[in-house]
Amino acid sequence: MNNAVKSGQAVLALCGLLWGVASQATNLAELPLKTSLLAKPNVIFGLDDSGSMDSEVMLATNDGALWWNVVDSKGWKVDSAHPIASLRNVSSPLFNAVGDASSTWRKMIYLFPNGQGSGMRTYGDDDNDHFAIAPTPQFAFVRSSKHNPIYYNPLVTYKPWSPAYISAAVSYGNATPTAAKTHPVSGTSTYNLAAVRNSAASNEVFTMLPGMRIPANAKYCNSSDTCTPDIDAGSSGKDVTSGKYRASISFWPATYWVTESCTPEAGDNSGCTTAPNGDLLKRYEIRPGNTFPSGRTYADELQNFANWFTYYRKRKLMLSAAMGETLENLTGMRLGVVVFNDRKTVTMYDADAASAANNGKRVAGIFYKTDGSGGTPTRDTLSYIGEQYRNASNVVQYACQRNSAFIVTDGFANASGGSVPSYTQATWGTGAPYQSIFSGTLADIALSYYTVNIRAAMPTGKVPVTATDANPNLHMTTYGLTMGARGPLWEGNGTARPTSTAAWPNPNQNRSPTSVDDLWHATINGRGQMYTASTPEET
Repeated sequence: MNNAVKSGQAVLALCGLLWGVASQATNLAELPLKTSLLAKPNVIFGLDDSGSMDSEVMLATNDGALWWNVVDSKGWKVDSAHPIASLRNVSSPLFNAVGDASSTWRKMIYLFPNGQGSGMRTYGDDDNDHFAIAPTPQFAFVRSSKHNPIYYNPLVTYKPWSPAYISAAVSYGNATPTAAKTHPVSGTSTYNLAAVRNSAASNEVFTMLPGMRIPANAKYCNSSDTCTPDIDAGSSGKDVTSGKYRASISFWPATYWVTESCTPEAGDNSGCTTAPNGDLLKRYEIRPGNTFPSGRTYADELQNFANWFTYYRKRKLMLSAAMGETLENLTGMRLGVVVFNDRKTVTMYDADAASAANNGKRVAGIFYKTDGSGGTPTRDTLSYIGEQYRNASNVVQYACQRNSAFIVTDGFANASGGSVPSYTQATWGTGAPYQSIFSGTLADIALSYYTVNIRAAMPTGKVPVTATDANPNLHMTTYGLTMGARGPLWEGNGTARPTSTAAWPNPNQNRSPTSVDDLWHATINGRGQMYTASTPEET
């Protein structure tokens, strides 16, 4: 059975990258870190703290959300115009090309609605978005790691977060299944995973839209977003044909579905159903007396699910788990963090410092406690990191030092912001795949900070060169990790680089998949590397 950080979910490619570099890397053009250099390399992470990091789903859609079209009364279909070519001939969750929630497009991101506040949901139910997805067979696929890769995978062993420093040294233990914290650091909210849950409280209900089915014996209301479900769906349930309903539905929290041969059953309590793409899904409830694909006992399976729930359930929790595991024993580098929506002068921490307040555990603590909302200003963040290298006196120490930006994001960026220092593109950016034909993009920003001498007052020509990074002057390389997001060109690790500059799309629309390609272009221009990791197979 695999450790969760080594085999599991989205950002684990980052874990592998950092650990591999620290232990054995020799090609510094391909990787940003190296422990054997006397001048410890600098790595500044750009940490995505956008609201979508609170999501409990990661689908092959814009923002990774489940988008429901209330006009068509559906959330999946065969879409020949899907921006991801490999999905054009199969039924898959809808891609909202417009990008924003509206009266037509409703956005759904939660699976365990538990109220709004510290340690709970970042967003409450709004007019058109941030809704919770019903725990019914119709939506079994979002509770299957095959289709929603951040969901519980019984073949993975989930460990508590690694130790960190958050105002003081802190360590974490196994979650309590009957009172599992909904966030390891923030708030005091808990969830009983081993008992039937049914709540009619605000932001603890499920939103039901045209084309969805309210199951038998659930209660619902349709007067407003703040109404209390009090209408009984009866023994036959209710098929929603219009409007928007709030429903309180009884469900067993410790439940998951796996791709497995079974006979589909009708009804609201089906134990076998089909996913949008036709996969057969079998339901497993973690109850006494049941068996599980993992071969674990009931107690061990419930404990594993509880650890996943507390430490991995959301995108931001999963990212924190991977970073903490990576940073716990990392040595030989200097690390900093710039938070997307809270950009401040960066503090660099020496991974070899004896005190947890000053080493990688402090950096892990920054990831653990970051809990924001807002947009995804990736361009502003990359530009800000570049300016930290140019102007912050505590960052670049030596003329031979390597300096990298590492952007970690879950989805699609805002198509605005960022500034580009004056540079000559012909120096390092002519021809495919480098040339930037759209100004102000991530690709343009990355190329500029790769080209300009980020510390003009220091001697030039001192940075070791390699076959893939021939710039001997102080510069910034750019790395990126998308947590499952894909673009029209970028479909994952190993995607072939474009052979024509015209192949790069114009990333001029918010929430567009072209912004993923723009990040990929930025890592090429910055002589770094692009990664995506959303499934164990991709990892």
